[in-house]
Amino acid sequence: MLARFAPAQVVRFGRILALLTATAMTFGYVTGRATAESTAVMAYVLGLLILLSAPGQRSSELLGAQAVWMTVAEFLAAAQSGQMLLWRWAVSVAALAVVMVPLKIQHLRSLACRHPYSPLRDLERRAPAASSAVLDGRARRVRPRPGQTPEADADGVAGHSSSRAG
Repeated sequence: MLARFAPAQVVRFGRILALLTATAMTFGYVTGRATAESTAVMAYVLGLLILLSAPGQRSSELLGAQAVWMTVAEFLAAAQSGQMLLWRWAVSVAALAVVMVPLKIQHLRSLACRHPYSPLRDLERRAPAASSAVLDGRARRVRPRPGQTPEADADGVAGHSSSRAG
């Protein structure tokens, strides 16, 4: 049955389910009915749904945002009830770790296939390493503004006179 859907439809369905799960989780925090077990299950399901609903985002950023959201929700629930349920918060963050560990293992597996003998410190740089710190010294030509003549003065700068008041 799932084979009938396009990936974009599955992503939209995941977004709807993620919104419903986040709403249910918020309702549990606000009413005080959220137990450690129910929060852990909903945190796990919400983590999976968030990953499904935003395929273009980095998984660690998405799950980190969810951890921040759950922390804020726990503090707001504590402000309302007068007590913080630290165990409930710890179990829900641990549920996010259960989501994250297989993702990191899969990432390491793909690195092992692509670069089996390269040290990890040399792989997966977010910004490419600079090839040289020395500039080549060449300047681009500046296009003249509309209505300005492309004449250059003695300094080679278009549109400026060589006599400067100082």
